Amino acid sequence: MTFRSVVVEALSNLRATPIRALLLLVTIVACLSAPGYVAARFSSNAWRNEESAVRHGAYIYIVESRDAAPGGGRLGILGAECEQLAQLAAFTHAGTIAALENARIGAHPDGGIEALAATPGIFEMLSTGATEGYSAVGTVASRELGLRRGDTMTVDGYRSRVAMLPDIAGRTDYFARTVLVPALPQTIRGKCILEAGQKDVDYVDEVVQALAGPRDWQVSKFSDYSGYRAADVLATRSGLPLAGLCCAAFCVVLTLFLALRKGTVTAYFVSGASRVGVSSIFLCELYVLCAIAVPSALTATMVGARMDMRDARVGVVDLALVAGGLLALSLIVTHVLIGSPSKVFEMGRRAE
Repeated sequence: MTFRSVVVEALSNLRATPIRALLLLVTIVACLSAPGYVAARFSSNAWRNEESAVRHGAYIYIVESRDAAPGGGRLGILGAECEQLAQLAAFTHAGTIAALENARIGAHPDGGIEALAATPGIFEMLSTGATEGYSAVGTVASRELGLRRGDTMTVDGYRSRVAMLPDIAGRTDYFARTVLVPALPQTIRGKCILEAGQKDVDYVDEVVQALAGPRDWQVSKFSDYSGYRAADVLATRSGLPLAGLCCAAFCVVLTLFLALRKGTVTAYFVSGASRVGVSSIFLCELYVLCAIAVPSALTATMVGARMDMRDARVGVVDLALVAGGLLALSLIVTHVLIGSPSKVFEMGRRAE
């Protein structure tokens, strides 16, 4: 049989059995769409969870020096040295904080609210939206001090405008009862706080220790201090676990589809067609239906991704893998179920 005759016969069969063709088409669309849709939704959810984790400080770390200072206590990390870490590709923000001992905050009585000197990297990391020269006030401290954004305040004689720290659990809880006073990086030593681009603590510790050299630096998760656990989110963005079920469902429906057409197979053999020719006709029918099903499956994937091309690409990968699997399975199932002419005739004689 020529390729043209195979295609013509396949199209004629589809027109002659519209209900069966429609049922098989629906099965193919469902089997293709489901993994693509699920992959796209998983991708979208994973990105949102990851963005939420970043916003809430899942990848913020505190670097402390355990080197002894000449006058006692710890030496601290120089602000300029800390802020240089932000120039590395692995880190997005870095800044140093240092306690201002016995600092007096306006007319507020001593105790309860802590004043910290902070380098510019801290203000950028905490998303204060402040301009240069502003002090930042935590949510609890602002209520106790009666301050609002744009007010003025004085810390040990330093007068500045007020910026409010956003109320973001995990990211700013550590500074809720704090006033952050801007300081030049080269003038303070203290704790170095840095935010990594979705890197775990082991990676950050490895990089920091390499930079510390002979000094003794310790890396901790910021959540150990804030008490808020923003879990690292690295979800698997794939619908492949569903692919096996879809392929199994396709095999069942395809088997029934071919079993119901045993009479057609016998008629082809009686007319002198070969096993390869008959298989080619049925496969051509399936592939025509697959070609019709693919646009519908792609549409479902796009809807699942809410038209976000980043997520749609993840879904299309799974859709393509499942489509390849269905085409391969159709070849295997068709070859196995359409027996040789002698076997088909033998079964016919037994049936009689």
